[in-house]
Amino acid sequence: MRTCYIEAWKLFYNAQNVLDVGKTVTADRTDLLDHLNRSMFSSGVRPHLRWRNEGYAIDFLVESLHAALVAQTTLVIAQRGIAVCASCGRLFAPVQLKPGCNAYCNRRPCGRGAAVRAAQRRRYKKKVGQTLPPKV
Repeated sequence: MRTCYIEAWKLFYNAQNVLDVGKTVTADRTDLLDHLNRSMFSSGVRPHLRWRNEGYAIDFLVESLHAALVAQTTLVIAQRGIAVCASCGRLFAPVQLKPGCNAYCNRRPCGRGAAVRAAQRRRYKKKVGQTLPPKV
């Protein structure tokens, strides 16, 4: 099993010679954090602090797929999770995610307003669908 673990790290780091992997949890954790921090810097992931709901929040500004993947991996590692806004398509760190539900960021015109508009569209489609004659 140790060989499989080391091979996975070699793929992650794209390194030919990874010798210290698996010796201690602390060393592996440090290596992973160093790798993610370097990847965030090199891919152009930029943190953006803002005030939200009586507290500070952090977003990541990304400009490429690679940067988005690095930001997503970083948020997953930090156990905050990541979501794509159903209205504007931007990545954001959600306060709470519910399976099967759309997530909306707090930027304008997203947030609660976008959720209300989406619910109104669903109700309208359901209402219009019930009044149409069945297709033969």
